[in-house]
Amino acid sequence: YLLVNGAYLYTLGHAGLAASTTPATDTVAFPLGFTNYNLGKASTVYLNGTAAQILYSLPVYGNVIMSGGDTVYLDGNVDIDGNLDLNNVTLVDNGYNLNLAGSTIYLTYYFPSLSSKVIFDGTDQNIYDDQTNVLRFNKVEFLGAGTKRLGDGNDSIKIADSVVIGSDAIVSFYRYINFSGPSWINQGTLSHTGNTFTLDGDTLQRIDLGANNNIYRLNFAGTGTKVFYNNGARISDDFLLTGVCSVYTGSDTFYIGDDLTISSGTLISDSTNFYFNGNGYQYIDGIVANDVIIGGAYTKYLNGDWVVNNLTINSGVYLNTSAASYNITVRGDWINNGVFVDQNSTVTFAGSKD
Repeated sequence: YLLVNGAYLYTLGHAGLAASTTPATDTVAFPLGFTNYNLGKASTVYLNGTAAQILYSLPVYGNVIMSGGDTVYLDGNVDIDGNLDLNNVTLVDNGYNLNLAGSTIYLTYYFPSLSSKVIFDGTDQNIYDDQTNVLRFNKVEFLGAGTKRLGDGNDSIKIADSVVIGSDAIVSFYRYINFSGPSWINQGTLSHTGNTFTLDGDTLQRIDLGANNNIYRLNFAGTGTKVFYNNGARISDDFLLTGVCSVYTGSDTFYIGDDLTISSGTLISDSTNFYFNGNGYQYIDGIVANDVIIGGAYTKYLNGDWVVNNLTINSGVYLNTSAASYNITVRGDWINNGVFVDQNSTVTFAGSKD
């Protein structure tokens, strides 16, 4: 079966199929009985029936556009090389995977099952939800070269299972994201430039944000333990711990551009390096850390007692122990090239080195 570039195929489906029913094989919305299917990447298949339809899994599709307002089911893993637009159609994946390579993807009424995966493996891709304003994924992988842009001005993002970003991929978004899955692995580039990135799983979450990452605001919620490994994070705004959970930040460096606030839960950071590099005032709760660098500009205020290994205050920056006079324990070196305002605090040098 051949559908050349620029050609269109309209399918109307079967009116007798209830939307709540797992469809039978004879309701496939595509010509059957062919040994081979060859659909051009610039061809378009329309599923515009007013009753439920199946998106046949055998062909590799060009563009797929759905309409009609009913339900489309998958009967196997589906590969779409062109664009996908669900419009007002509910897509039920039945536990099968979507492999999407097009430049424009609208996943408006997609509610993934607990065993499905979406793979984005095109070059530059824009992934939107233009009506419900929530992009939902179970497992998701971003592969291949180019930038994958998630969401527009209204979308939020919810991911329930694992995330993989391949070595050549750039994943970019500026909307709210809630990640509750067990594993986030970034081998490429992760760019989050606005709103809040929330890790809110209620079971163990292992996080590798990758060597190339930028997070606008990072929040830890839920009750599951969060464990960072391999890499820390570059956070432009706040570091927040709001859930009743334990957060292990590992032995890497966290760059924080605004406040570090622990409202609940426990931060285990005794091997972690912190670099407070914001260009404004920063308020930093009590921490136990390895090395701490005070950089950027303006004044950084303690909002709790600190226990650190090495403490460095860069030139042109103030470190103030606040009116509450929080204390600092230093087990290694103290290097002050800026200004230290101690209020009525106590600095204890507790190192054992000569």
